[in-house]
Amino acid sequence: RKLSQIIRDNTSIGAEILGPAPAPIPRVRGKARVRMLVKAAKNAPIQAAAKEWGARVKKRDGVRVMFDVDPQSFL
Repeated sequence: RKLSQIIRDNTSIGAEILGPAPAPIPRVRGKARVRMLVKAAKNAPIQAAAKEWGARVKKRDGVRVMFDVDPQSFL
């Protein structure tokens, strides 16, 4: 939820944020998973924005943030 709020507060690239929502496979190796979808124009600097968003989330309590640009599947 914190990352979702960070992205919503910093949408200078004009992105639309959907989620967070539970992942279709909610647990993998004992770890909970959630997903968000960030929709942006094809020419938006999404990779630079994702790097900035990830840097704003502090690593604590075993939380890990991963970005998949142009995912083949949303599972």
